[in-house]
Amino acid sequence: MNELEFRTVFVHELHPNAWNPNRMSQEDYDKALVSIERFGFIDPITVRLVNEEATPFEIIDGENRWRAAKDKDLKTVPVIIVEVDDDDAKALTIVLNELRGQPDQGRLAALVADLASRRPMAELERVLPFRRSQLAQMVAARREEIDWDRLQTPPQPVAQGDKEPWVERVFRLPVSAAAVVDDALARARASAGGDTQAWQALELIAADFLGGD
Repeated sequence: MNELEFRTVFVHELHPNAWNPNRMSQEDYDKALVSIERFGFIDPITVRLVNEEATPFEIIDGENRWRAAKDKDLKTVPVIIVEVDDDDAKALTIVLNELRGQPDQGRLAALVADLASRRPMAELERVLPFRRSQLAQMVAARREEIDWDRLQTPPQPVAQGDKEPWVERVFRLPVSAAAVVDDALARARASAGGDTQAWQALELIAADFLGGD
């Protein structure tokens, strides 16, 4: 295993690789700019040394953060330097893009609700990678007092005969598709009444689609 080297380098010493599959929407990029402005550059960029005079470091992970640093006129950024060949660099790009895990939705909603109890929604919308409608849904779902210990406990199955058991469905969507889904859910909830939950709105949309067969 190679030792990692942490260093601060000049922004102009970095250049992007040619294969990065990660793309960020303008909305999320704007929020990255706000994050750097508010919190500073706290997430190092992963690079490798490729021995080019003007820009010796090739970015493996963190191209969007690097572009944001340039747009914010930062002179230097923190980096993690790894020694890898072309194939390992490409594999590492995939690993760092894909294997970051997915948030537990209950704990995420609780965390957002906790922040919303002290911060204006407009401020959270500027910083967090969610639309206002998504933030509102998470806050509404966690109006009760947040019990972090309870959230750490795995949910218990519902006893048969008590009520219908629940299942969880988690989907990853492109940004453009997520916008369509969000708008459809918002319209379905509005047409069904203000207290309609997101899952009920989705059920209405699915039932309408099946009814058209």
